Amino acid sequence: MMQAINRHKPEEFDPKQKSSHWGKTQACEGPMKDAFDLWWEWAEKPHESLLMIDADLHRPIMELSPEDRRNREKVNEAGRRYRESPKCST
Repeated sequence: MMQAINRHKPEEFDPKQKSSHWGKTQACEGPMKDAFDLWWEWAEKPHESLLMIDADLHRPIMELSPEDRRNREKVNEAGRRYRESPKCST
């Protein structure tokens, strides 16, 4: 019924319905998580957890050595460099 009523009305973009970029949380969820927090939350999840991580974050972090994956600055820089690279701008 609503489709029939609104059939001539053009669809409008509603930014409130747009999903947020990885790493950002809602204000009510507490502070914003950086790449390091997201990585370790995913890496230490229980086996049965359905928690997922964005491939754009996983890929550059896995290219780091295991020691560097424990360094907040290096993990955040790897995620930042990948997001700013030309291959990620699609």
